[in-house]
Amino acid sequence: MYTEGDLTFYADVALAKALRVKIKSGSTTDPIEVELAGLGEAHIGTVLKPALVDKLVAVKPRNAKGTHEMVADGAISAGAVFYGAASGKISSTVAGAALGIVIEAATADGDIIEVFPFESEGRSEGIQGGTIATTGDTDEYVIVPKTGKITGIDFSGIDALAANDTNYITFSVTNLGQAGAGSTAILAATDPNTTKATGGSALVANGKRSLTLHGTPANLDVVVGDRLRIRAAATGTLANTVTKPGYMLQFAE
Repeated sequence: MYTEGDLTFYADVALAKALRVKIKSGSTTDPIEVELAGLGEAHIGTVLKPALVDKLVAVKPRNAKGTHEMVADGAISAGAVFYGAASGKISSTVAGAALGIVIEAATADGDIIEVFPFESEGRSEGIQGGTIATTGDTDEYVIVPKTGKITGIDFSGIDALAANDTNYITFSVTNLGQAGAGSTAILAATDPNTTKATGGSALVANGKRSLTLHGTPANLDVVVGDRLRIRAAATGTLANTVTKPGYMLQFAE
C-alpha cells in the first residue's frame, strides 16, 4: 500500500501541534504508534493537531512539499540551520544531522515557527583519511556527489586525544569550488571544532564527533563536482597521532 499526503497514527503520548514524531519501536497497533523524536533523532513528520494518548493523530510527513511548522526549544534566528531537540522540538544547537532552515524566528521555548526542511532523502559520503600527524596540517579531499546543502559532518578516529589548550587539533572544511580557488568555510571557526580544553573537547577512541557547521546557510550550499578540503590542523605538538581518521559528510537537496 502506498499513501500520499497526511498520515494517521496512534499517539503513544499526548502530542501537541507541530512537534516532531517518530515511529514507536515494537508497536503492534493498526495504525502503528508514534512518539516524540528526541535530541538529534530523525523524525517522520510533525503533528498537525493536538492528540491525546492512545488516540488517532494526523501527521504531516517530513518530505511533504513546502514549509512546515515546528516547535522551538528556545530562541532561534531566522535563516539559522536547525537540528532535532529533545521532546520533539527543534534548536539551532548542533545535534545529529541538520534538518533544515528556519524561516520565522523564535523568541522563546514553545514558539511554533515556519521552517523549510531539507530533503529527507539525502546522500552520505564517507572518507577514510591518513594518520593525523602531531604537527602541521593533515588534509583530505572529497568531490561533492550532488547539488544541495551540507547537512552534517562527523569525525571518528581509532585513537583518543586528550583536550589541551596549547596542543590541539582544529577541524575545518573549505569548499575549493571547481576551479580550485574557492575559500568558503563549511565548518564554524569556533572552539567546539577543536580539541582545546577550553571550549573544545577531547577525542574519544572510535567515538563519533559531530562537527559544528557554519552559521551562514549559504556557506553550506554545494554544487555537484565541487572539491572540498577537510583539514585537521595541529597547533603546537599533539600528545599522539590519530590513526584511521574517518569523516562522514551528509548532503541534501
